[in-house]
Amino acid sequence: MKKVFILPVALGLFFMFNGTAHAQNSPDNSVNLALLGDATVTSSIPSGTGRGTPGEILYDPVQDNYATVTQYNEHGVTYAENMGAPAQGSGFNWEVEWTSPKYINYITFGGTYPNQPQPNAKWVVSYFDNGVKTTLEAGTGGWIDSGTYEWDHREQTPIYTSKILLEIFSDGTNDLVSIHIRARGGVSTYNDDSAATPKACLIQYLPSNNAVAVTGVSLNTSSLNISVGNSQNLVATITPSNATNQNVIWSSADTSIASVNSNGIVTANSEGSTTVTVTTADGSYTESATVTVSNNSPPPTGNSVWSEANSVASYTGDVGVGTVVVPSGYKMAIDGKLITEEVKVQLSGNWPDYVFKKDYRLHTLEEIQKHIEEKGHLPNIPSAEEVKANGIELGEMNRLLLEKIEELTLYILNQERRIKKLENLLKNDK
Repeated sequence: MKKVFILPVALGLFFMFNGTAHAQNSPDNSVNLALLGDATVTSSIPSGTGRGTPGEILYDPVQDNYATVTQYNEHGVTYAENMGAPAQGSGFNWEVEWTSPKYINYITFGGTYPNQPQPNAKWVVSYFDNGVKTTLEAGTGGWIDSGTYEWDHREQTPIYTSKILLEIFSDGTNDLVSIHIRARGGVSTYNDDSAATPKACLIQYLPSNNAVAVTGVSLNTSSLNISVGNSQNLVATITPSNATNQNVIWSSADTSIASVNSNGIVTANSEGSTTVTVTTADGSYTESATVTVSNNSPPPTGNSVWSEANSVASYTGDVGVGTVVVPSGYKMAIDGKLITEEVKVQLSGNWPDYVFKKDYRLHTLEEIQKHIEEKGHLPNIPSAEEVKANGIELGEMNRLLLEKIEELTLYILNQERRIKKLENLLKNDK
């Protein structure tokens, strides 16, 4: 069993699992995550060109001022520089990336100086989780035009991300000129902006004003048995159910045996046994499951379950179309409509030719009437309730319908004989 080392840092905690650091940053008003030691702040402006550096826009809550005081605390292209009409990704980009992901619920950016308006500039704020880019917010003008961007999710679930990206680009009609962003709420050598709120730029994980503390975490199972190449899902439940921070971190003690992603999906990599652990976002509670991986070949799936011979594909099991339930005694079940040019049903039972045999007992019409009055349907025909509950067998129903048609034919022939007999009696009376 591998040990877990807990190292305190300014932000909160780092957990070491199998040599990999997983951030467990706790809510903290005094920390700008972009100023952490594992943060890298960059932009699309080549080093040594443009205005300022990417880090000059950062605000430090501990100093209650800009992290680095410069003349203008700004960053962007040079004054009056025209970038033309760049599309998204080709304009002015600023980003901060961490070696280990962070929880974030508060972001601010300072817009341009008033003498360099940007009413038509488009912007997108995005974050990345496992390499997947997600747009946080987007717009045109607004805060970038001498205002301040603020994304405040203190009362919602924080995002979990390894990178924050700000993209500023043209609307396709207007050129991007003098584009830049700046720090707000501090004192530069040029300007005292300390009265401005909110402060910027801040990337933070702030405590909720109405936070409900986490008291524990549990898993849906204590063990998993998986064959190599297959996956199963572990489900974590935070208590209480209304806890503010529902986020968890997943880790595997030995990823060569089984790995786990951010959604708790465990994938078997090689034969052996390991432990998968879920940890609450604040690092206070953990729960583990033992994962045993075997080399048993999984049952065939997909095309591999079919065999082909003489241009005929065959499968020995049951087949479900639109359903996974095939009733006992049947080989195929279809949930939905089926269209075909022809259906042939081969019956193993008797075809109703027996109705025309001399020894066949034909019910009298009085008996038929009595049965209908009592049962509500013809003899030998299933009731509406039976059909609703059990359905009908196509071949059997055709047999029964033909039986009734042949019985009806006999009734008609009998009536014809009676009519002829009555006609003859009438003729004789004349």
